[in-house]
Amino acid sequence: MKDNNWNSLEKAKFIVSVLSTIITLTLTIGLFYYGNKVENAKWRNQTLITKKLELYESMMPKFNAILCYMNHFGTFKEHSPKQIIDFKRELNLEFYTNKDFFSKEFQNEYLKFIDTLCFKPYSGQWDSKIKKQMIYSKAGYEEIHGANTWQSSWNDMFSNNPSDKVEISASYYRMMDYFMNDMGFKE
Repeated sequence: MKDNNWNSLEKAKFIVSVLSTIITLTLTIGLFYYGNKVENAKWRNQTLITKKLELYESMMPKFNAILCYMNHFGTFKEHSPKQIIDFKRELNLEFYTNKDFFSKEFQNEYLKFIDTLCFKPYSGQWDSKIKKQMIYSKAGYEEIHGANTWQSSWNDMFSNNPSDKVEISASYYRMMDYFMNDMGFKE
């Protein structure tokens, strides 16, 4: 009779041993899987943050240069109209390439700022014309760069139908607010 009891004890030890191995293996696999998910999420978030910072660093100076040019303050005298149109083209490339990063609010305000207030799109050899009086840009540019540095071909880059400066500024600051929210820099 002692042998049957001993066999029952051996069976119980064996079952406990197998169950503890299965439980340990299951926990190890679960923790490994969860750890990989967490690590992948961290990598994805870090990559996304890096991309957002690159967009911010690339786009912000161009937005600011266009705002200054349109409203005659800051660096507006330093840029030629060709540079401003080039900034617009570069912004459009970045905007349309990365459109999925931006909210609908930012997209709408971007299009209003760029294609309604600051530029008249699809208008001639330069694709877009700057919506302001050429005379102010020319005077400012020559003040910094010297007399007769203005190229006559630049005259055709203006629509000479300016947008309201207050409206341009309001649109710019709304767009920047949406941009900061989209980039995750603002709560």
